Amino acid sequence: MFRRPIAVALFALLPLAAEATPRLEQVYPALAAANATERAILFTGYDRQAIDTFFRKRGSYGTEQKQLPRREPLLVRDRLPEKVAVYPLPPTLDSQLPPLPRGYGRVIVGRDVVLLDRRSQTILDIMREVVR
Repeated sequence: MFRRPIAVALFALLPLAAEATPRLEQVYPALAAANATERAILFTGYDRQAIDTFFRKRGSYGTEQKQLPRREPLLVRDRLPEKVAVYPLPPTLDSQLPPLPRGYGRVIVGRDVVLLDRRSQTILDIMREVVR
């Protein structure tokens, strides 16, 4: 009696489940890294904890992040969109993190902290929704 409505409802949700499936590099950025240098500089547990603690203690980084329009989510191994606002990490936070090789940088994009290959503008790793 209820089998058909349940089957119809599940069938309607199938396209949503396919869209929600993350790409492999989103879950395991190290597998998508182009070389050993990129694998070595991805956000470590220490980096993630230091960045999260910094923004928890400092509260909001600035009012401009709250006024940003909604945008497509950033994806690992994609290029940074051209018209997106990019802010440097605060110097006090950047000094707590290990230095990066030349050509790489950590930046703030909206509420995310992004590890970026500056030459190609390729996103290597993302800490989502960490800037408050």
